[in-house]
Amino acid sequence: MPTADAHLHLFSRGFAGPLGPPPVGCDELGLYERLRHHYGIERGLVIGYEGEPRYRSNNDHLLALAGTRPWIVPLPYLPVSPPPTVEQLRSLRQRGAAGFSLYLPRAAEARAFCAWPAATLDELNLQRALLS
Repeated sequence: MPTADAHLHLFSRGFAGPLGPPPVGCDELGLYERLRHHYGIERGLVIGYEGEPRYRSNNDHLLALAGTRPWIVPLPYLPVSPPPTVEQLRSLRQRGAAGFSLYLPRAAEARAFCAWPAATLDELNLQRALLS
């Protein structure tokens, strides 16, 4: 039976959690590739995140990786405010986005998402975009 990883993150310089950045020379992608081969993971839903300045180019990183690694199904990050335009959604789709990641940690972000224009929501539906 094919195996997929339904939620993973890949950052160009690794993820900096509460204990700080990863060690210098940490090859996050290489480590994941080893895990993927070991466990037989054929596809991965890669969740983008640009909610902090240090991750601001994560969408470009994920879309570039997906262009050379067919196992990657990228979901670039979208801020909820201001809402993305139809043109932004189409551009990301043309670059390989299978859908989009949204972060709604507080009520304010949830309200902002609920206020997205109909044209934006219609485009997401037309794309049959996955949302995470």
